[in-house]
Amino acid sequence: MRTVELLIDEEQDDFGVEAISLVKFPAIEENFVYFNKDQKLTMAKVDEDKRLLIGPALIPDKMIPRYDDMKEEEFEVYFSKETVQQAAELFMRQKRNSEYTVEHQSKVDGLSIFESWIVADADKDKAAVYGFNVPVGTWMVSVRVHNGEVWSDVKDKKYRGFSIEGYFIDKLIKMEDVTVETIAAAVRDVLEPVAFLDGKPLFGTPLEANLMAEALGCEGHHKHDINGEVMYMPCRTHAELDPLLANE
Repeated sequence: MRTVELLIDEEQDDFGVEAISLVKFPAIEENFVYFNKDQKLTMAKVDEDKRLLIGPALIPDKMIPRYDDMKEEEFEVYFSKETVQQAAELFMRQKRNSEYTVEHQSKVDGLSIFESWIVADADKDKAAVYGFNVPVGTWMVSVRVHNGEVWSDVKDKKYRGFSIEGYFIDKLIKMEDVTVETIAAAVRDVLEPVAFLDGKPLFGTPLEANLMAEALGCEGHHKHDINGEVMYMPCRTHAELDPLLANE
């Protein structure tokens, strides 16, 4: 099976972890633990409902299964210790600590980072106190849940762990003579339009439209209202996109 290391290219805007998602089946196979007023921590007295979710966001060198629809091929991806630390630092630096989704689909509000840390000692780190057996270099997070509906779903075990979502570059591409063109081609391969208008791609979020715009050679995005739903097209204007698509 093909194995791919994923990297973050900080020279490209919007690369890195975009959001943390609450999922039922986390790809890293580690469930989070949660604490409420009925669960007392040995290190502190809990007098109120803490509503904390604690678990690993990324584990270094952990093989994560993926499937390539285009090639109809199963493969695995992983992150090195260095990339895991880079992802954790970039997530906080870009102030994305309030960006959350559920099952990588719907964005949810009312969640915020309480703590974020990299495991330095597998035996003595507080990750071990919480019952996790994770390697050095793991990115751990604790998330405060202010959203009552999400907290209820967590207690019902609808969500069991964290999964990250974002944009990364394949090390095989990075090892080549990387140019703007190779990175742009990689971005175009990853992004999938949700619809087309006059043969031009439409995306569900401004971020995806902006990334495609950069990959095509323009900037920004513009909006279209399709049957009452707002979608986003790369480039600032419709006309600006025409010659760029003609070159594809």
